[in-house]
Amino acid sequence: MLVFMREKIWTNLKVASRILLAIVGSYIIASLIALLPLALPISTISAITWGRIIAVVVACLIVLWVFLIRSLFQAWLMILTMIFVLFLLCWLMIPNFL
Repeated sequence: MLVFMREKIWTNLKVASRILLAIVGSYIIASLIALLPLALPISTISAITWGRIIAVVVACLIVLWVFLIRSLFQAWLMILTMIFVLFLLCWLMIPNFL
């Protein structure tokens, strides 16, 4: 009985971790992707518009991907790597990013 309860709790924690990763990870990645078009040589209004359009699509794909991948560790690792790379790109390409 105790082993069954422990396994059920572990399964619920893994699902909660995926939900948290999908919500927070997709929000952060979408926010950073929305900023990237500001580095392009186009008007600011166009860059913001295209950035938001791309960010919505990418956020949906990230949420689907988090629940599609089998390994929870691999999902966390990939999301954190994407956040790090996008942050570096924004920091290097966008003037006055921070």
